[in-house]
Amino acid sequence: TGVVIEGHTYSAIELCRSENGCLLRVLRGDVKESVQRGQVVPVSGALSEAEEVILAEKKLDTTEIAVTIKVTDARQVQYGVAAGGENTPLGAAQPITRATWTGARLGVYARGGTEADTADIAVFAVKF
Repeated sequence: TGVVIEGHTYSAIELCRSENGCLLRVLRGDVKESVQRGQVVPVSGALSEAEEVILAEKKLDTTEIAVTIKVTDARQVQYGVAAGGENTPLGAAQPITRATWTGARLGVYARGGTEADTADIAVFAVKF
């Protein structure tokens, strides 16, 4: 499960399970196609086949975490993890790009896993 800043180039912070335990990851992906008026249209300047790249990874000894997302005036997003009253950045700041719609979108997602997997999001807060 994760939180994404979504545009033609997107980035996200996600909690996932692996054979090595729970991992917190920052990733980036590029969209190659979009749907406009019901038609699939290539996105000019796409960097890849929408393959995601893991930019940073941290092994966790807990499945209860607080993640932070700071958007800068330079249109970049810095992901982090909050623990013990401190926020630790995870990976480098990522650019925010617009998409087919105006601007970028903030979203929460879940993917993969099994029917038995769950994600409980206790608080989702946005501060301006």
